[in-house]
Formats: sequence, C-alpha cells, structure tokens
Amino acid sequence: MKESGTMHWADPNVGATNVSGFKGLPAGERTGQGIFMGINYAGGWWSSTVGKNQNWGRYIYSGGSEVENYDFFNPKRRGYSVRCLKD
Repeated sequence: MKESGTMHWADPNVGATNVSGFKGLPAGERTGQGIFMGINYAGGWWSSTVGKNQNWGRYIYSGGSEVENYDFFNPKRRGYSVRCLKD
C-alpha cells in the first residue's frame, strides 16, 4: 500500500512494495488539538466506513507493513488524507 523507497518515506520503509497500486504517501496527520505531525513517517486516510457515533480511518507507518484501523469519536477535529477515485 505504500510507495516503495525512501524518497518520501522515512527509513526504514518496511514492507513497501506498492503491489496494490495505492502508492500511499506519508502526509502525516492533524491531531484533535491542531498539531501537525508524522510527515515522512506515517500516512492516514479517512475511510468511507461510518459507525453510529464514529468514523474510521486507516493508517500506515514507515516502520511497519500493516494497515491499521482507527475509530474516531470526535473526527471533525482531526485531519487525514482523502483518496478520490474517478468512476
């Protein structure tokens, strides 16, 4: 899911093969307190999955190869990337 190499991602960029074609980039996040962090180390994306009182996000780190899921109970204060797809 991640762009391979270390042009944008911090070293080590574990498990970065981009076999999925997603080419995730490490844009970081904006925390609920308005702090920007994680550029070059992590990438977070909003998910279209919505629960009763929460929204879901997906997160990738430079030091890991897994996509992590997060549920947010106050998502409007957070900032993550959005991937747009053309029909």
